[in-house]
Amino acid sequence: MGIINFLILYFASGVGAALFHALFNLGSEIPCIGASGAIFGVLASYALLFPEREVYLVVRFIYVKVPSIVGISIVVF
Repeated sequence: MGIINFLILYFASGVGAALFHALFNLGSEIPCIGASGAIFGVLASYALLFPEREVYLVVRFIYVKVPSIVGISIVVF
């Protein structure tokens, strides 16, 4: 992917998450701080680009190998 494309993806995910937060929290005084939206955007992009690659989930100290689309969907939801 390269560093430039990754940075574009990261910042676009962060801006998208901030806009999504602002859209659904109009009038709220709760601040939007952190990089969680950008990180989840990168995770979602990985799951969409490489759905069949396997990732590890840790379930009660046991490593479970699952396809990335399943593992990242579990983490996000």
